[in-house]
Amino acid sequence: LGCNENSSTEQITAEYKSRVISCHPDKQQNDESAHEKFSKLSQAKDTLLDPEKRKEYDKWRSSGLAIPFETWRSLAHVKTSMHWGYCKEQVAIDQQGKSESHQQLRSVSPSLSVVGQSKNVQELQEKLKFTLRETSPRTNNSNSEVKEWKYDTSNPLLQKFRNYEI
Repeated sequence: LGCNENSSTEQITAEYKSRVISCHPDKQQNDESAHEKFSKLSQAKDTLLDPEKRKEYDKWRSSGLAIPFETWRSLAHVKTSMHWGYCKEQVAIDQQGKSESHQQLRSVSPSLSVVGQSKNVQELQEKLKFTLRETSPRTNNSNSEVKEWKYDTSNPLLQKFRNYEI
């Protein structure tokens, strides 16, 4: 109808009347799309003028779910709680280094890389790498050697890391 959630019943009725004039079934007798539009506008008016239906409609609009309102209403008997979180994009404060800091924010990975400490991080990553040791060769049909990962127990820094001491 072109109304917002704060519109009064008078505003809703006025919007309905202005839109329904062009597609009223008495004026557009042979046009199926006009009949369809008229029924949708009538349904919207009925929903927004009924206080209970309007309350449900406002909840549906604020939920952010991508399902039709009728489906939402049919799920009224389902009693569950919904928690929605929206991720907001971080915006850099200083405008000069905006693109540079934005690229740096994207480059942060969960593998301990911190902006500005790349040299120390690389050294730490080198120290924490697992070593690939050969074990006894397994014989497959292709007679190829299989390598497995083993813990390196000789590195005290790795031991501290595994024990959550660093």
